[in-house]
Amino acid sequence: MKIAVYLDEVSNSIDNAMQWAIMQRIAEGVSRDELFIIDPKIIGNEAAVQQITQQNYDVLLTYNKTGTNLISNEAGDAKSVLSMLSRKHVAWLTEHPLTFYDQYMASECDRHYIFAGESHSFFAEAMGLKGSSSVQMFGSSHLSEISKFEDREFDVCIAAQWRGPPDANAFWRNAKGKTRDFFEDVLYLQDNIETRDTFTAFLASAKHHGVPEREVLAGGPMMRAIYWYARKKERIKLVSDFANSGLKVALIGGHAWKSILPSNENITVVEPVGHEELKRWYLKCKSVVTMNNYHGANERVFDAMAAGCLVFCENASTLRTILGDQQAMFYEPNKACDKLEELKALLSTELASEMAQRAHENFLAAHTWKHKGEYLSSLFRQFV
Repeated sequence: MKIAVYLDEVSNSIDNAMQWAIMQRIAEGVSRDELFIIDPKIIGNEAAVQQITQQNYDVLLTYNKTGTNLISNEAGDAKSVLSMLSRKHVAWLTEHPLTFYDQYMASECDRHYIFAGESHSFFAEAMGLKGSSSVQMFGSSHLSEISKFEDREFDVCIAAQWRGPPDANAFWRNAKGKTRDFFEDVLYLQDNIETRDTFTAFLASAKHHGVPEREVLAGGPMMRAIYWYARKKERIKLVSDFANSGLKVALIGGHAWKSILPSNENITVVEPVGHEELKRWYLKCKSVVTMNNYHGANERVFDAMAAGCLVFCENASTLRTILGDQQAMFYEPNKACDKLEELKALLSTELASEMAQRAHENFLAAHTWKHKGEYLSSLFRQFV
């Protein structure tokens, strides 16, 4: 079996570097005879497209937004590139599919999507994007020098790039009457239903207001705007809560945060850093906060485990399966503030160090890139 991994650029340079690094690392557990990287940044777009269309591989793997330039006008007549494939294309989507599904819908081929969670799959299936749910693709690298838990400089590390105020996405505030009521109900449901999923909230509000489902399915841009509104709002609330907690926090995300946070000596604000440097920051911190992973796991969970940190994360069934109460501390989505005093107390005890050590041992036993590469190979063998 021969696997081709295709890389292209996304809009954010830091995310771009992380994407490239993750796709390189996940290949570590796959035989080099089985895998090769197609990187247009190195060989150029024309040569990359040529390698893809020659199809000297059994499976093509792309990550998140990767592959969208193969169906855009920016690559010439590349809109048909993915449609030309007769090989299996596996698209690993770490974001909710509604953030870019319309780009993928522009082509057809034998494609299998890997979603981060069940609600993502629910939306994708309604849009005709079929695949499976799995969080087993993320992993991390072994860190040779892990500092003692009690000697670490910071209580908490939060990696949250400043994305701007949520109001920039609040298009519905210009609406009136029934239209405004519909969107207000979407927002309310998104905050309160168990799945906390934008698409589910849209469907429920549509049923209540008598909006045809076909209009919901065509409302990708509106769902995307509300999705990002909710994420920005939750991000700002979480960071603000920690800023007022008295905990010593390393905030990796840019000095624009200072415009909305109280001025105090507990917060050290750092400009956004690359993926590898971010992991070195984790080594300075007793705990790492993860957010926006209610529907699955993200890279921060495993990087925190690798660094010997206590994981402070959303109460998601997926994460409880991976970690459990003996290895992590959980908070309800958008309600981290309810657990801050408990977290502060825990970090001053030996139990916090013991929990972090258990999570680190779990990482070594099951979540290194070697393990993920082996999982990748087993997954792909189902397609050939």
